[in-house]
Amino acid sequence: MNNPQSPPTSATQEASSGFAKVLVALDPNDRHPQALEQAIAFAEHHNSQLMIFTCLPQQISWTNHQIMTSRVDIYGGTYSQDIIDQSQKLATQAIEEALTWLHTLYTEACDRGISAEFNYHIGEPGVRICAYAKTWGADLIVVGRRGYSGIQELLLGSISNYVLHHAHCSVLIVQ
Repeated sequence: MNNPQSPPTSATQEASSGFAKVLVALDPNDRHPQALEQAIAFAEHHNSQLMIFTCLPQQISWTNHQIMTSRVDIYGGTYSQDIIDQSQKLATQAIEEALTWLHTLYTEACDRGISAEFNYHIGEPGVRICAYAKTWGADLIVVGRRGYSGIQELLLGSISNYVLHHAHCSVLIVQ
């Protein structure tokens, strides 16, 4: 028996590409990320949904316990409420700046016809990127690389290397 098949639609092309959901992880210090351009181009080509993601350093956040106490012992020093308040103000400012930046990148992607979202987490970038990609159901993670090698990479670590070795899905590293 002969079953004629209809040509694939964009939805079946998306499913057959295996890259329906692409997470691009961006360094908040890189205000013109090459990884984003690559991720947008990839999402356009594969009709993928795009998650624009960044991870802010743990240092900008105080735990609830630390905020609620008037004096806090951190790293062997005692800090007053004024220092805690100033740190919270800086943390709030950093988050607001990150959200403004992410929204700008999100708008850029949407203007190019990409189905996009954005989000951020606070913590260790490699760990957070891998965990969020898994939770969100990413099929591909796009991440930039600073180009560290040898001693620099050993001392400073490599987020892209961590993601490459710990991600549950495919990883594209953009130089």
